[in-house]
Amino acid sequence: MADGIRVLYVDDEPDLLELGRLFLEESGNFIVTTSPSAEESLRSPSLMSYDAIIADYQMPVMNGIEFLKKIRHLSGNLPFVLFTGRGREEVVIEAINNGADFYLQKGGDPRAQFAELAHKVRQAVARRKSESEMSSFFQAVPVGIAVVANRILVRVNERLCTLTGYPRDELEGLNTRFLYLNDEDYAAVGRMREQAYRDGVPDDVVVP
Repeated sequence: MADGIRVLYVDDEPDLLELGRLFLEESGNFIVTTSPSAEESLRSPSLMSYDAIIADYQMPVMNGIEFLKKIRHLSGNLPFVLFTGRGREEVVIEAINNGADFYLQKGGDPRAQFAELAHKVRQAVARRKSESEMSSFFQAVPVGIAVVANRILVRVNERLCTLTGYPRDELEGLNTRFLYLNDEDYAAVGRMREQAYRDGVPDDVVVP
């Protein structure tokens, strides 16, 4: 992204496409390619080279949600913003459930509208970049690391698999009890974490 954020903007309204392209490029650090349909976009060999995608919801043949599903099948982390005149709650829920980074409704002052759109795209790109860097760090560090929710391992790195002797598909989903020497240590750590949450202090816990 040294030369700017490369955006694919998909909408079946040519006037709005051109207006959006001009506003985004004038706002700085955007390079915008426009497309009149999801189908045409999916046929493009450069589809996965963009830093973000903006798409309308109501388009003929393939709407924005269907397009989003296709994109998520191809890439789980390509930033996607649904930009649409349809404000129904079920559309918003479906967009988020299918992996849209943001949902923005059309309408109002064009300059303010596209300024908000530019902000959402920058946010989505920055967040995905941060997630990618964190994922790389997570896998590269030479110590065992796990993401834990309610004392269940939800994500582990390769080093923890090596240390425990479990494959990833067996580790993820296990209760953390097996990592402790005995039930007393497991219960003690649980009590310390609960106290830390109540007190609002960092919850790093050292087990002797």
